[in-house]
Amino acid sequence: MRTNGLNVSIIIPCYNVEDLIKRCLNSIFAQTVETVSYEVICVDDKSTDRTLEILLSYEKQNPENMIIIPLEENGKQGHARNVALDYAAGEYIMYVDADDVIADGILETLYQAAEKYQCDVAECAYKSFSDEPDLEIRTVGEIELYDMEDALSRKKCILNHFLRTAPWGRLYRKELLELDDVFFPEGITMEDTYFTELCMAHMHYYVYIPDTLYFYYINPDGTFHNPKASTYYMDAVQVQNWATDRIVEKNLLEDCGQEWEYIHFYKAFRDPMVRMITDKASFSYQNYVRMFFELQKRYPDVADNIYIAASTTVLTLFMRVITRELCSEQALATLMYEKVM
Repeated sequence: MRTNGLNVSIIIPCYNVEDLIKRCLNSIFAQTVETVSYEVICVDDKSTDRTLEILLSYEKQNPENMIIIPLEENGKQGHARNVALDYAAGEYIMYVDADDVIADGILETLYQAAEKYQCDVAECAYKSFSDEPDLEIRTVGEIELYDMEDALSRKKCILNHFLRTAPWGRLYRKELLELDDVFFPEGITMEDTYFTELCMAHMHYYVYIPDTLYFYYINPDGTFHNPKASTYYMDAVQVQNWATDRIVEKNLLEDCGQEWEYIHFYKAFRDPMVRMITDKASFSYQNYVRMFFELQKRYPDVADNIYIAASTTVLTLFMRVITRELCSEQALATLMYEKVM
């Protein structure tokens, strides 16, 4: 199937997922496809369980459209996805996490939408699950099409879709990734933000399909849901700073300054502060100081952003206070745990 006519390359980074990968792969190979050809590229990130053995067994059953790439050293998801892209022959790329499930029809739906509207990115709705997925496809809302060459359309897209930065649940035109050098940072967690924001900042047309075709597994051992998550939020800040710096350097969203400032504030300051508020073990005054000055360096008047100033919630009012002036450690802790909670 690795021909010039290949439509979609599905990339799956795999690390110690022996108990989950079969469910994922079964959902992929059960796809009803009439107009779409696809390949599956699984990167085994030096697993220490039976993951590679299981992948090889699936490759044996599907030799025409499955590729296994065993890595000699663990490089984490960003590296695995970057490696796989070099092997991908599809016109479009789809990223699937090894513990997730896709609904029958996702390939046909997203591919046909991308082709019909000539979009660089096509996205579907998703649903989370923690036990067994309910694969019923539900439609909530209407199809949204954005012309990123039009300022008003671009602003609306940023506000509606840039906060979700996971790469899964979307179809990406491979040419866009290659021409604009869009990749995943390596050696750091929360790398998804950089890839997705750069990709969406470069895209020309974007379509959102309101059908729940992707099912995201809430893994208690995953990055966002295990006790180690309290150590990851500063990686999210660093990655967001990298993304914003490149976007500003290339003038990709210069006519959407307020909208992008809001997204940056949300990811590089608000989210990490909320993490510290909800989990006292994550509290670090040094991290607050670092985030404060990084934010001030890029957006010194962020507290007056039109979207932030329009909110009157207790949380937002608190955020405006601690971004206007650097708080002492005692004052910050008092505000966080006595006023906001």
